[in-house]
Amino acid sequence: MVSILGLAEGYVQANILTKNLLGGANPVSFVFGDLTGQFSSGAGVSLQEIISNPQASLDAIGTNLMNPQTVLQIAGESFLANVGFRFARKALRRPINTINRMAFRPLALGVKL
Repeated sequence: MVSILGLAEGYVQANILTKNLLGGANPVSFVFGDLTGQFSSGAGVSLQEIISNPQASLDAIGTNLMNPQTVLQIAGESFLANVGFRFARKALRRPINTINRMAFRPLALGVKL
């Protein structure tokens, strides 16, 4: 069974990593690259750029990873996102269970909130 909140939390964590390590790219622009077809348009490092020029791209990622401020920012944002999702799950436990029971379970979609 797929959890929508689990997917949302995973996307938030991936966004934190790609934003801080890849120069501002979000996970979608990392995977698909710049929609105009040009490389290095300022949207950060994309998967296409890593494949076409791995040395320069991995050097940029390594430089960002070696910066202690960036590592602390990633750790702090990741911690706050994790705590936020845990708090939301506990605070909204009853409404989430009601939605799962009344909407998702009868439809048998294999999805829960």
